Amino acid sequence: MARNPAWTDILRPLGLFAAFGTPVFYFLIVLLTASTAACSWARSRASVQLWKSQGMVTDSIIRRLRERPQFVVSADEGSLERCSSALKSVGLRVRNGPRLVVGTSGRAGLLGSPVFHWALVAFFIVVSAGQLTRSDGQMGIPVGSSRPEVAASYGRLTTGAFFVRHSGLTLSVPSVEKRNIVGGIDREPAPRVVLSDGKRVLRDQLVYPNNPLRYGAFIVHRGPFGFTVPISVESTTGERRGSSDLFIDIDGAVPSGTSPRTFGLQDQGRGGKVTLTLVAARGPQDRVALQPQPSMQVRLESDSIPVPATATAPGTVALPDGSTLRLGPVGIYARIVVVNDWSVWWIYALLGIATIGLSVAMLAPHRVVRVLLVDTGSGARLHAIVSNSRRDPLFAARVEDALRQTSGTIVNTEDEGC
Repeated sequence: MARNPAWTDILRPLGLFAAFGTPVFYFLIVLLTASTAACSWARSRASVQLWKSQGMVTDSIIRRLRERPQFVVSADEGSLERCSSALKSVGLRVRNGPRLVVGTSGRAGLLGSPVFHWALVAFFIVVSAGQLTRSDGQMGIPVGSSRPEVAASYGRLTTGAFFVRHSGLTLSVPSVEKRNIVGGIDREPAPRVVLSDGKRVLRDQLVYPNNPLRYGAFIVHRGPFGFTVPISVESTTGERRGSSDLFIDIDGAVPSGTSPRTFGLQDQGRGGKVTLTLVAARGPQDRVALQPQPSMQVRLESDSIPVPATATAPGTVALPDGSTLRLGPVGIYARIVVVNDWSVWWIYALLGIATIGLSVAMLAPHRVVRVLLVDTGSGARLHAIVSNSRRDPLFAARVEDALRQTSGTIVNTEDEGC
């Protein structure tokens, strides 16, 4: 967006910087959920009917076997017995009647498709509810200090339309592991993040890519590091006018290695501002080292007339009105990304359930083969119909080949399936 700032004025009103929280997203997710629910209901009804009629042979099925079989095989004495063996050879459980053989398999597969589709419906609902009730934001914490998990502690915070409240738990960063080697791989510096409730520690771990801190609905990721400088302004009488911890971001693209930081102050009753630039040390491959130099260049702007000054942190800078800008020792801060989203675990669980349902439906499909011995004017025939939930033509061909090899030759074959 820096190269094309004009797009910002177009895309921001459309909500495309937070696409998953826009009315358009919720309209589409409701439409998709309703469509999937309708499909799930239809598949569930069909699966229940098939479950109840597992291998059942009704008058209409007998009539179809006589009049419109899927394929016909010549028969002789003992054909039904050999037909039973043929169906068992393709993995079917067989039931024999006086003139009928029924082979079935994959009854559990009838549950797979409904489970998969209803899990998707629940997934869409949970994702939508999670977006409406979640919060996520970035929090800068100086190493050795802590922040409460409240709105005022965040530098950037996004909340869903129905987000209730922050937890009030305490997040602290007691130290930074500058050399973080995991499995022989340099995972870059990692803050040690402690989540606590009063004096009770809930989680305490190093946070780095692919290793966030997790606790309940909380997920804490590592963000970039930077430097922090405590600043205060004192009057000529030594009275403190105000103080703050100034966060300075690392920027390896500029000579100083950090982004200049500007803050406002009152200069003899008139508005003024001070720009601080920390000169950071460089490490291997010209990367900014996570160890600040105490030298800090300070530029004071008053009535648009810059008055350059240089200070050492800790140190002081005299302001034109006689007051003093006091700089504390330069420290390091860790920026962490805190996500409060109860739906994450449910999303994982529902994706797992959907995967199981899909696997059952694909790997154990429901199959039924019905074979009827029919007497015709030209001799006995075996009339067969193959039904399988995946409409797998290869399975029908396997059944056909098995019956042909054990019972005789095919008299005729129809393309009509079931």
